Amino acid sequence: IDVREFVNTEGITPVVWKKSTSLDIPSTSAGYHLLTDEELITCSTLRMMPSQYLTVKETLLGAVARGPFKKREAKRWFRIDVNKTAVLYDWFKTLGWIPDEEDWEKHRRKLLEGKNGGIGVALDEKGDDEEGGG
Repeated sequence: IDVREFVNTEGITPVVWKKSTSLDIPSTSAGYHLLTDEELITCSTLRMMPSQYLTVKETLLGAVARGPFKKREAKRWFRIDVNKTAVLYDWFKTLGWIPDEEDWEKHRRKLLEGKNGGIGVALDEKGDDEEGGG
């Protein structure tokens, strides 16, 4: 996934983190110039370097492409404070980068329709295939 496609943060409030003072991030830091102003403020607020933030962003957005996952799963994927992961997960949802629960189903249906040469799989009301497999 190309995280450079996910830069629509203008006008969105950066995250709020009351646990500590913000971090001064030098403009020479790796990944600094790949981030929007809001992302840089978010990094500073969460006391994360841009390269660390980009790793989290790339991992979470890559997981979106593979299918649904819960916030609690994402918390286990990184060696950072789980609360920071949770804050970033929520912020990415606010930005529309991580779908809401009802949008995961739309994403799943698109994937299923792409199988079988575009014929798709008939889904019942619960979203399971009609043969009961799911």
